[in-house]
Amino acid sequence: KYSIKRINQLAYFKPLEGGKDVDVKETPGTENKMDITLKFEEQNRNQLQFGAGVSQYEGFFGTVGFQTANFLGRGETFSVNLQAGSLAQNYQVAFTEPYLFDRAITGGIDVFKRRLEYIGQFTQDSTGGNIIFGFPLRDFTRMFLNYSFEHTKVVDLNPLYQDPQLIASNPYLADSLLLGSGGARTISKVVPSIVYNTVDSPVFPTTGKRYTVSVDLAGIGGDTNFWKPNVEAVAYLQQNKRASFGFRAQAEYISPFTGSKQLPITEKRSEERRVGKECRSRW
Repeated sequence: KYSIKRINQLAYFKPLEGGKDVDVKETPGTENKMDITLKFEEQNRNQLQFGAGVSQYEGFFGTVGFQTANFLGRGETFSVNLQAGSLAQNYQVAFTEPYLFDRAITGGIDVFKRRLEYIGQFTQDSTGGNIIFGFPLRDFTRMFLNYSFEHTKVVDLNPLYQDPQLIASNPYLADSLLLGSGGARTISKVVPSIVYNTVDSPVFPTTGKRYTVSVDLAGIGGDTNFWKPNVEAVAYLQQNKRASFGFRAQAEYISPFTGSKQLPITEKRSEERRVGKECRSRW
């Protein structure tokens, strides 16, 4: 049962069912040995997405994306996402190797560049990337170490936003516009985490649990210092073959240290920025 669950967690094949896809027989002429035959059906692991739209903040935009979970037939994940528009541009490239150095080590890297223009107000540019490593501790438990770097700069600032009375009436304005740091901020952080995951499938989960404990430690090479512990619990309860209930709970705490007084608003809204972070628990 453990072997079937671990194979299903890979999401390379359609989910195996115990009585239908698994055949167990005694090995002829031996004792205490069994022959196990598994019937696999490979899933299509390539996705191509494209679209267009209009948004109050992003204006008219077009998007195109490609992702494969079996890059060059080696089980590697590679993705490219491009968004270009009149007010916003977002470019990201990511690669994940699930078996680095021929060992059960996960290695991944992604780089991104974002630009968002608020008409008549300011323009925000962000550039950065992430590097992640993961290795098993025991069955269904892995430890990950992630390094993240992001440089954000605010340009074309409307002079009205520098009015002292306006800033005094809105304590979050100066931080969001990076007024006290020369219009720029660099966040360099290390995020160790431990994940326990028995969810049967990352695509269509029906049973299992996932517990994650992590802490963001910012201040290594950047100009912003804070720490942010995080705990998350996810559970799926199967009711029948076609229905399951899913539950999720999360708690975070963030606090500055070593001279930093203002916390980045982007970190306070971390749930909106959790794109790609599921790499921690996908193995």
